[in-house]
Amino acid sequence: MAITFGSRGWRAFSKAKESTFDSAATINNIEGHIGSEPFNHVPDLTPDVDEVKGYEEATKQQDIAFNSTAEHRQRMTPNGLAQFLAFGLGNVSTVANEPAATWYTHTFSPVPTTFASGASLLDSASITVDDQVSFPSSGTLKFLSDGVTVAYSAKVSTNVFTVTPSHRATVDNEAIALVDTLVPFEMPSMSVVEYYGIASPQYLYTGVVVPKVGISVSRKQPAILEASMLGSGTRATSADARPAFSGESFLKAGDLAIATGGTWNGKTWGGATTTISAIVQSIIWEYMNQFEADDGFGMGGGKVRTRAVREGREQTLRPVLELTASTYLDLLTSQSTLTARLLFTGSDNYKATFVFPELRMRAVPLSGGRGRIIQNAEFQVAQEDNTCSVQVEVINKITGYHH
Repeated sequence: MAITFGSRGWRAFSKAKESTFDSAATINNIEGHIGSEPFNHVPDLTPDVDEVKGYEEATKQQDIAFNSTAEHRQRMTPNGLAQFLAFGLGNVSTVANEPAATWYTHTFSPVPTTFASGASLLDSASITVDDQVSFPSSGTLKFLSDGVTVAYSAKVSTNVFTVTPSHRATVDNEAIALVDTLVPFEMPSMSVVEYYGIASPQYLYTGVVVPKVGISVSRKQPAILEASMLGSGTRATSADARPAFSGESFLKAGDLAIATGGTWNGKTWGGATTTISAIVQSIIWEYMNQFEADDGFGMGGGKVRTRAVREGREQTLRPVLELTASTYLDLLTSQSTLTARLLFTGSDNYKATFVFPELRMRAVPLSGGRGRIIQNAEFQVAQEDNTCSVQVEVINKITGYHH
């Protein structure tokens, strides 16, 4: 009997979201993973041990539902980060040929935010936006740079029409957002194929959502991307070929510049910033979608989930810093806000930029004894009124995600 070795396996994803929850999408992306267990596909079983039937012990059991879960851990590449941000945060905008030909700039956020692509005047009664799905057919847009709002009453693909008032001009890649809209609570789902090795079948999991995604970075180490995946419970054998790897190099601590302070208008920084990279020993960011997994099992849905609806979300940012001043201790007592940016600059144009417009200190315990005093800071990532709670920009050569 042949033994299955995990080193021969692989895990691949759909870059696009499923057209409807739990319907298979094209498998066309792949990333290696380290220390991650395979998908667990487990039935919920109900035995008859509590029935009065002439037997003291159980005589049978019946499955009532299926759960498919997996954890994913990898050295962080721009492609891997973008894959899980698209489905963890849920909102994606992509601009082609930026910052140069054949490159793509992808922006991820947890609220319906997009960017106007190309310069145009509102007098033309049309704005082209990068987002194809998050914006409804009519609504009100807010330009985040100056707070000007305009209404539109029609939308086709990435064009919004009948814009009023018409005295406002847009600039290339200007950040805009929806005003007074309900944030979608339905989580986007992807499809995942997993192959365990030469002696095992290859399985397709559908209706896969990302309840949690995060990164961690320590000095002299690769950046690590971690995410959790929850499937609908549907599993089928698959004949999908393994996609080609992107060939991207992983991002590392030496690529990371960390700055605090300044102002953020949804697209660009302003004001003075302070670079703190040298005193940061490590940093962890976690983004968590909160939802009750069992609520997805709807009446008439058989043994699998029919939807994935989150009830809320929360983020934390936890840097470990050498104590050089009382700045962070003071933030804890004053509860003043702080803006922060994490910028990974890889080779060529590969980049990943995390922007946190509003942080509030949650805790900052000290350690170190007679040695170097260390601040184990924990920030609450807060929702900033005019922009968002976090915005991540990834630059690579992949044409798009989620859509």
